[in-house]
Order: sequence, then C-alpha cells, then structure tokens
Amino acid sequence: MAPQHVPASTKINPNKVRNIDTDRLRRRSQWLDENKGRIARECDGRKRMRDVAREILEVQRELARRENSKDEDVKQWTSELDSLLDGLDVPQLRRTDIRWLSRNLHINNLGHPDFTRASRLVRKLMDAM
Repeated sequence: MAPQHVPASTKINPNKVRNIDTDRLRRRSQWLDENKGRIARECDGRKRMRDVAREILEVQRELARRENSKDEDVKQWTSELDSLLDGLDVPQLRRTDIRWLSRNLHINNLGHPDFTRASRLVRKLMDAM
C-alpha cells in the first residue's frame, strides 16, 4: 500500500515548532521517518530535500527538548510533594504511591493549609505518567 500524502496544512514550519502540541509533533515525526525515502525520490531538487531534512531535525530536537523538560518537571514536582507530605498525615509507606495519594490524600488532610498544593502536584504527576 502506498503511503498517504500529507496535506500542506499538516506540514510543520520548523521556525514555529515550539508552538505545536506534542502529539502532532510525534505524528509528523513518524510520518516523515516512514516516508523519507519516497520524499527523496519525489523531490524536485536539493532545496526541497533540505527543507524536509531540516523539518525532521527540528521536530526531533523539539521532541527531545520536551522529554527532557518533562523529566525535570517531574523531579521538581516529586521533590516539592515530598516536602509537603512531611507536614500532612500520610502513612510513610504510601508517600511514593501516587495512585494511592490521588485517591486518599483528602481523607485526613482536607483542612490542612498545604492540602490544595499537594493535591495539585499529585494530579500533575498522575498526568505526567
């Protein structure tokens, strides 16, 4: 089966790659990777192939940057949550179980001043996993 043509509206401007959501970047990267041989055969000249190579490089760089940024964010959130949990009523063995915290943190800590911040961090960590 021949690869599908991607309309111009889905092509990514390498200069604006940081403004695009991660899922679209992953789809575009996958499509470019799967079709780079066909693109090379159909290129009108070196300029078009350079544009495609530049787009591939920019998309891959941005995806790598986002993954590194996400890892750093998770470390920061985990560290902050650990410090907040010291003041909350949470069993010691459950402090690293994010799913348990998302379900049970409110039980003994609803009136605690740090509860809101801790529950937001737990939600962020759940979304990041």
